[in-house]
Amino acid sequence: MSKLRFLSILVVLTALSVSVSGCRSFQSGVLQIYSDKQDRVIGEYEISAGDSFRLEYIHSSEKTPIHDYFLIDAEGRIILTEERFDWYAVGLECHPFYDKSNIVFDDGVTRVFLNREFDVFPIRVGWIAQQVVVIAGENIKLKNIAEPGDLLKLSVVRK
Repeated sequence: MSKLRFLSILVVLTALSVSVSGCRSFQSGVLQIYSDKQDRVIGEYEISAGDSFRLEYIHSSEKTPIHDYFLIDAEGRIILTEERFDWYAVGLECHPFYDKSNIVFDDGVTRVFLNREFDVFPIRVGWIAQQVVVIAGENIKLKNIAEPGDLLKLSVVRK
């Protein structure tokens, strides 16, 4: 076999190997919280495909609680599935371009059903918001792990 043909076959096999391993489904790993300012990982929490977590915070002008629900999908992406709040307010997911069928008014609570995918979910630590990530029964207050104004990035890492 010629050297050129051998190298061509090797390149094709390597490409196939990379392609197949890239399609591998996610089973378990960690939800990582990375601080841009500190330039390091400041938290890791075990997570598996199908697990969920939520972000709870107080709306800065309305002073009402907001609950964002996330799911880890089979590829290890973070999916924002729902946002719950008492009424419409600036910055929330209720915008005219969303299909009305995705919004449910349930006993005084507005529920917006979404399917927003994130490889990395960025969040800036608020001064007023009292942000808490709730995962596996643990409450992580963002102001306790980073300073207001700091940019944090949540992502899922295979382990």
